[in-house]
Amino acid sequence: MLRETTRIASLANNLLVLVVANCQLAEMQALQGHLSQALVTLQKAQFAARRPDESPLPLAGIVDIEFGEILRERDLLEKAREYLERGCRLIQSWWSLGSLDGLVSLAQLLQSQGDLDGAQALISEASELALSTESSQWDDILIFAIAVRLALQRNDQAAAAHWWRKSGLFKSAEHITLESYPYRVYEYLQLTRARFGLAVGQDRRDAHHLHQALEILESVLPKVEQLQRVTSKIEILVLQALVQNALGELDNAVSVLLSALALGEPEDYRRIFLDEGRPMAKLLTHCLRVQRESHGYMPSP
Repeated sequence: MLRETTRIASLANNLLVLVVANCQLAEMQALQGHLSQALVTLQKAQFAARRPDESPLPLAGIVDIEFGEILRERDLLEKAREYLERGCRLIQSWWSLGSLDGLVSLAQLLQSQGDLDGAQALISEASELALSTESSQWDDILIFAIAVRLALQRNDQAAAAHWWRKSGLFKSAEHITLESYPYRVYEYLQLTRARFGLAVGQDRRDAHHLHQALEILESVLPKVEQLQRVTSKIEILVLQALVQNALGELDNAVSVLLSALALGEPEDYRRIFLDEGRPMAKLLTHCLRVQRESHGYMPSP
């Protein structure tokens, strides 16, 4: 449908639809694990979003943000930052809410670089932007969930709990259902719940929270596989490995993480692993030993 939309938009000389549809197509390709294909699609959108003198239209900001997100995943952080900052500047002059994804990605990038204050400032800015418009209630909830994840990533459970309460989901977390949310929001909230369970379980050495996190992940995985959401599947496998490791099931954890690495290596996924920090580093050491002993081809050493 998106490809047909781009064809019609091209025939009609509708620049806005042409660029936006190509960006959405690239998002879908990236989600399905085709990062290189997504970059090619974005290059088409980038070409369309230029003036005759080759200067970028404000619309090009959407394209830059999409580029930046893929570059960030591939751990090309300085290049990604350049694209994300330029994208936010361009799009804000035309459509302020269009910079929301860029602000979120920049916050994630800054945290990866160790700039925790900068990351928190950006996520607060994104939250205020989402709350200032009535365009979508889902934007608000997703920003809160992203803030929860960033807090958990820096081992700040108090901040994570604050953002979760602010979302209004704290008391109703058990009742997050597919019928109540668009799928992408439902999936993101469930995986955020699993992350919360993992963090609490590790901190308190509480197997109940860890098993609860595993149950959430196992409940989401079949739908993710059905919808061919490869990026989501890698994240689920990563989280399953971390939970199993926290439960003391090292062999299972290594096996699952090797599957995630094999799935992510062909398209050079990196931050989805690296952002998990020290527990991931330890698990990767075990994975390397097992991989060398097995002489397997994928994932490579």
